Amino acid sequence: MRHFWFVVFFVAFWLVGCGQNQVAEARATEDTKSIRFILDYVISPPAEIINQAELIFVGQVRDISPTYWNQDSGEYWEEVTKEGEYETGHRAIPVHDIEMEVMSLLVDEIGVAGKVLLTAIGKSPVDEQTAIDNTVSLVGSPDHALVIGSEAIIFGRETEIAWWDGNPIRLIEPADGSPPYFEIGRKTVLQLTPGAYLLLGEDGLYYSLENGDWGKVSLAELRQQIQQYREVLVQP
Repeated sequence: MRHFWFVVFFVAFWLVGCGQNQVAEARATEDTKSIRFILDYVISPPAEIINQAELIFVGQVRDISPTYWNQDSGEYWEEVTKEGEYETGHRAIPVHDIEMEVMSLLVDEIGVAGKVLLTAIGKSPVDEQTAIDNTVSLVGSPDHALVIGSEAIIFGRETEIAWWDGNPIRLIEPADGSPPYFEIGRKTVLQLTPGAYLLLGEDGLYYSLENGDWGKVSLAELRQQIQQYREVLVQP
């Protein structure tokens, strides 16, 4: 049985100084393909996350979708582009959605209703098996700690993620001389990012598993921090 491996790099930014470098390793056989995403995040300090967030709210996770891939159909995709003698492989990115019920709005520059839909990159925590479909399997663990029923404070910001639009992939050479890049299409989402949410602990305080700079804070203390770092008034 033949095997081969490939590596894909993907870089995205949630807010200034808070980005992620994703490496996808895949092993393929004649029958199936296994993909492992490795995400290396650079996480901003709390003051910067608070200041850059467009939406801050206390909420509870009501539903989490299974993993799907970054196009409208949710199916796995691959494309190859050619530039002269060179070929570049482009492959799908795994994503999943998290539906949250808003319990308390602290900052809202977006205009949300009672529910908020977050999009996270990577494997969903509700996947019971590694298999996504009959030909592709996604191995590894989710990159966040939210599960159905979790209460958390979310620091959200609308951002664009790569989203294949079904058109031929385009090589873009910016007029300002910045490095060329491939454009597959984009979708605006409210992205969940490690380090930009706080879980409610058993002691009634909020904390971050990915960013120890938060420490443990009460909701009252967080309101004070928001008022300290932002010009926008905290919602009552």
